[in-house]
Amino acid sequence: MAEGTQGQGGSAVAKVQPNLALCLSRRREPRYRILATALAEHPDAPLLDLCLMAGVDPDEVDKMWIDYNRRQGYVKVASHLPDIMEDVAEDARTRVSMCRNCDGLGRMEDQPEFPLCPICDGSGKVRKIGDHRSRELVFEAMKITSKEPIVNINNSFSLEGLVGEATRIIRSSSKVVDVDAQ
Repeated sequence: MAEGTQGQGGSAVAKVQPNLALCLSRRREPRYRILATALAEHPDAPLLDLCLMAGVDPDEVDKMWIDYNRRQGYVKVASHLPDIMEDVAEDARTRVSMCRNCDGLGRMEDQPEFPLCPICDGSGKVRKIGDHRSRELVFEAMKITSKEPIVNINNSFSLEGLVGEATRIIRSSSKVVDVDAQ
C-alpha cells in the first residue's frame, strides 16, 4: 500500500477500506477474511497492525490491492474502447482535400502555359491517405493482417545431416562422365 495507508493513522485505509475489505473477503483463505472483518470493525486502525493480527503479509495485500485496481482500470478502459477504435478508424481513412498547388482552382493562374494543375489534374482536389499506423492497427484489429510470420523457415540442421548430404553429392558427381575427354 502507499505509505499513508501503513502509517500510524488509518484515515487513508478508511477511504479505501470498503473495496479492500471486499477484495479480501473474496479470497478463500480464512486469514484474508479475518483481515476483511478487522478492517470493517476497526476502519481507523493502521493496516500494518491489522495485517500482523490476521497473519497476512502486508506485501501480499499490496499485490492483491494493485491487482484488484488494475482489473478495475481494465473495466473502465474497456468501456472507452469502442470510441477509441472508432477514432483510430477515422484517423485511418483517406480524405479528399483542396489541392494546395492550385488553391483548389484546378489550374495555375500565374502559369498560363499550364491549363490544368499537374498535381490534381484540374480537379482542384487531392486525396490524402489516412494515417499509416492507424491503418495498420485497424487491419490488425479486424484480423486482415497479422504480426505473425506468414512463412516459418526451419533452419535447424545437424552435422550428420550435412556430412551425409555432402557425401551423397560427391558420390553422384563421380558418376558424371566427361564427354569431351572421351
